[in-house]
Amino acid sequence: MKNMMKWGAVTMLAFSLAACSEETKESVEEAGDNIVEDSKENVEKVEGQMKNEAGVQGIVKAIDGADVTVEVTETVKGPDMAEGSEIVFHMDEIEADKVTHLKENDKVEVHYNGITTKSLPPQANAEDLIILTRE
Repeated sequence: MKNMMKWGAVTMLAFSLAACSEETKESVEEAGDNIVEDSKENVEKVEGQMKNEAGVQGIVKAIDGADVTVEVTETVKGPDMAEGSEIVFHMDEIEADKVTHLKENDKVEVHYNGITTKSLPPQANAEDLIILTRE
């Protein structure tokens, strides 16, 4: 009798686990589908932002290696940057020759993908640098 009760309990447990595992499997598959969809949306959003070219004109205020701080005089394209605000551009993708010849007070136009950090001052990766006038 005790053996029958044990086997009955084991059988009940096995059925319970089987039912739970099916529900769990469905939950995991559903969660996975949601993660995949969210990831696709995020990738599309980032790709869209990267296609939004932006640009500002301004005066070079500081040069620190490949980082150039520019005081904005005008937004050429993309998100508006307030006149007089500063932005640090990382010039890693720009020809080294352009950056080494850059001087403080040069007027420049910098193109970037429109994405900046939320730091103060904001930072962005420069994609193109045009030196408009030299001081």
